[in-house]
Amino acid sequence: MVPGIAADTLATYVGRSPVKILRNAPSLQAVWHERLRIAGLAFYEPGEVEIPLGLTVAVDVPCLVLLKESPEKLLISVSNPRNEQATVQLDVSRSLEGDGADVLNGPGRSRITFELPGGMEAGKSVTRAYR
Repeated sequence: MVPGIAADTLATYVGRSPVKILRNAPSLQAVWHERLRIAGLAFYEPGEVEIPLGLTVAVDVPCLVLLKESPEKLLISVSNPRNEQATVQLDVSRSLEGDGADVLNGPGRSRITFELPGGMEAGKSVTRAYR
């Protein structure tokens, strides 16, 4: 479904779509928008996926992850669609500096802990910027 696209032009749009499906499996759905440099990841169980940034992202619990790369930073948003408090360990194949990021085994891999809210803010995304 694409808003604002007529049915007779949909096939052409799909052939040139800026959104690339990285994975569409029962355990993980992942898409990449090249022009916007955004990845949307829906982990239904712990898992790992490689995205076109030359980046591998892994999580230890089911969650939603949105990554946006700009020249200055990598924005990472994480949420729990179950609307429950959760702790997510997110591993990235890049050395990152920022809130909650720990470099693992030397340069090239970081682990970030996201504490997702419960109560009245359950399901709310936590967004952080990394260099």
